[in-house]
Amino acid sequence: MTAPDNRRATLGALLRAAADAHADATMSPERLSFAALDALADHDAARWREALAPLGAGAALVVAPTAQSFAAIVGALRAGLALSLAPPEIEARDLDSAIVAANASILAGPAEFAGISVLDLMCEVAADQERIALVGSHGGKISGVLALDAARESVEAYPARSAFAPIRFVPDEDAFAGFGEDELVDAAASISGLAGIAPGDAILTTLSCASAAGLVAGPLAALAAGARLVFHAPFDSRGFLAEVEAASPVHLVIPEALAPALQVAGALSKERFSSLILSWAGGSPAPVFAGASDGLPTVFVSAPAWGSVRIEAVTADGGAAGGEGGRAA
Repeated sequence: MTAPDNRRATLGALLRAAADAHADATMSPERLSFAALDALADHDAARWREALAPLGAGAALVVAPTAQSFAAIVGALRAGLALSLAPPEIEARDLDSAIVAANASILAGPAEFAGISVLDLMCEVAADQERIALVGSHGGKISGVLALDAARESVEAYPARSAFAPIRFVPDEDAFAGFGEDELVDAAASISGLAGIAPGDAILTTLSCASAAGLVAGPLAALAAGARLVFHAPFDSRGFLAEVEAASPVHLVIPEALAPALQVAGALSKERFSSLILSWAGGSPAPVFAGASDGLPTVFVSAPAWGSVRIEAVTADGGAAGGEGGRAA
């Protein structure tokens, strides 16, 4: 499956197409099927539209490396909200920047992730931030906080609507720079093509969807290809190796700085991995790394806030093919 062929492609449209074409593919750790993920995004969109219509069009979302957080992103976009995305380990000062960047009147995220009380942080920031009119969460309920995962009798299947405002990622060099949905969808399609990701394949990512590179190389690439996605976070070596062995061969998404260490340890092979998808900080050219000794396909992804998504694929002769904005050769 490829991304929708237009310059107004949305994350919501990509998810809906993937749910139709690959309903049983899953996103972990929750093992939600694409069909269930699409329904959950509609549920979240309904919650936003019911509660937030008078509050404005901006939201700051704290997002964990989970299927539920990805559904919250798509649900907010389907509700027409402009977004700033932040990781669970964000500091209060940087979360303030996310709120300002999106002109957000809404702050939402998971109640807890990896021992971090995200809900406590959001309530603390909201108490000091006059812009915030409503706090929402999933996975925990307290008085005065909108429960995104509260049961509803029925959910309308909303059309894939978007504010078409840039999606911003905070903290970053420039909290006011951002990426268009169409650019992110195009980049995901390019990554899936260059890495050779096929329907039924598995992608294992250590990156969060709170970064542009993590979002396009993980959830969006999985949707574009019809592949199963496994988030591995927080990282632990024993659990990581167990997940690799359980799903081998997988398309591995990691920071490029980790790849040489895996290569030296002899962990990179075509028996374990179908491709390497490596995030790097940017600059030109991409870091020199030719993959495993037996020619493991390697794709580099860079998405600095001040530029377009850049993708380079290591060719058989050690050269590179690539482009910006997902238009890799």
